[in-house]
Amino acid sequence: MRPRTASLISVLVLLPAVLGRSLVGQGARPRTSVGLFLSKTQRASRPGSLLLKSHLKLRNTPPDVLTVAESESLVVECEAGGNPPPTIHWLKNGRRIDQDDSENTDELFSSQNAVPMLGLSFTRSRLFIDCASAQFDEAEYTCVAENPYHRVSKTTKVKVSKIGGARSSPMCLVKKSFDHPGSPARITMWTHTRLELMGSTVQLFCRPSGSPKPAVAWFGPDDNALQSGDKYKVLDNGDLEIRNIAWNDMGGYTCAAENSHGVDRTSTFLYPTLPDKA
Repeated sequence: MRPRTASLISVLVLLPAVLGRSLVGQGARPRTSVGLFLSKTQRASRPGSLLLKSHLKLRNTPPDVLTVAESESLVVECEAGGNPPPTIHWLKNGRRIDQDDSENTDELFSSQNAVPMLGLSFTRSRLFIDCASAQFDEAEYTCVAENPYHRVSKTTKVKVSKIGGARSSPMCLVKKSFDHPGSPARITMWTHTRLELMGSTVQLFCRPSGSPKPAVAWFGPDDNALQSGDKYKVLDNGDLEIRNIAWNDMGGYTCAAENSHGVDRTSTFLYPTLPDKA
């Protein structure tokens, strides 16, 4: 057995174990919902294919309490792993925060005719709190991860401290009270790691925010810019679609969001995997 093949098998076995789930093998009863499992015809043409049961688990969540000094900035991060690939959004005192302009969180698993996917994905998200003030920002913030089958969450209380009785600067109060003419480009949600069966189509998340609206560009493992065409498509929401993935598509992909106030970058690792052979 070649080392790379052995590595693929190890990843397929160990990652579900870390997430507390097991692989579904050839002897398991096929399921038809949302194309997660092979149909009888597909199973006959792809014997022994391994697919994951749907699952979702939060990882690397923020602590129960975070403290930030008045007028300082805070970034709260959250990560979730699962199948189908999860999306993440945030709540402030139970109300949803709209961090980006896109409400399109649908993934390719929503198509009944989609090629069955392994779909194991780790999604990360960042919540930005600028010019913190007790009046506007001291609250409970909830990281919510979800896919079509599961929903999990973690709540963090943010406290704003007034060191030495300091008050928010006038500039911070202006930014909080009115529509500020601009804000830097920031990526609020992205795919950190994705494992998928070769031959599938994958959608790698990259959701930017900022004013004016950031332009998004993707770069491949060789650092060359990716152009929309037969192989790649940059979606309106910033995500990257890669069709018919192969072993040589493995590697790190960079999403860059930029506007007149700044630039932000995130990295995604794509790991194409071979279906198990009978």
